Amino acid sequence: MSAELHKPLLCRTCQWMYKHLLHMLAVSALLIGLMKVLWRIKRRRSLLTRTEELYEQVCEILEDNATMVKNSKSGDEKWVVASWLRDHLLLPRERKDAKIWKKVEELILEDSRISQYPKLIKGESKIVLEWQG
Repeated sequence: MSAELHKPLLCRTCQWMYKHLLHMLAVSALLIGLMKVLWRIKRRRSLLTRTEELYEQVCEILEDNATMVKNSKSGDEKWVVASWLRDHLLLPRERKDAKIWKKVEELILEDSRISQYPKLIKGESKIVLEWQG
């Protein structure tokens, strides 16, 4: 018993770690798993927040464009090319991740105030958005 008390601290620490190694591994695995789950939840929430923010900006741009065209009585078009909106609103790093814009497109399709249809522009077929509300 007295020999146990005179062991160096490093030796006692190593013995304790070997004795409790499985418990330490299990706790470490649980902590890593919990961190991954929390990170995914945070990422999903930030994706939804950013998607809703972009959707609101799309609605504002389309509504402003429709109002300007209506007030000016000029030959300007009420529609806006969807790819232009995407490139205008998304940050460069967000353009690489198609998930954000796909979610925005889903919200646009659900909105009855916005029409989406193909249009031939300069010989190319483009998807355009038009404010109806």
